[in-house]
Amino acid sequence: MGLLSRFRRRGKPVRNGVLGTAEIVSVAGFEPQSVYQRCELHLVVRAPGLAPTAVEHRSTVHRRQWPTPGRTLPVSVDPADPAGKGGLVVLWDQVPDRREVRRAEAEAAAEAMRRSEGGS
Repeated sequence: MGLLSRFRRRGKPVRNGVLGTAEIVSVAGFEPQSVYQRCELHLVVRAPGLAPTAVEHRSTVHRRQWPTPGRTLPVSVDPADPAGKGGLVVLWDQVPDRREVRRAEAEAAAEAMRRSEGGS
């Protein structure tokens, strides 16, 4: 499979999979000079028909969407074999980029401060 076809398949749901979430436990290093790079993730996956399961997953990620521990990712997962080859796909097209996340976190913090100070 060529590089371009790998990016085209990115985020394609797993055949016979179900939608779920994956909490990020750890992430391999980040090199800011690379736009796309391989990322090794340790996740806890949850989905209908699947008990919370620890999974090691590798994915090609754009630096604007680089994952951080504690965040939750949308996934498509095969409940019968979540750790198997092709058993888990992160739905990167549903993951906001880091700028959007930081902007939303800053607005939430500002709103909490306004409420605590009695403003609107």
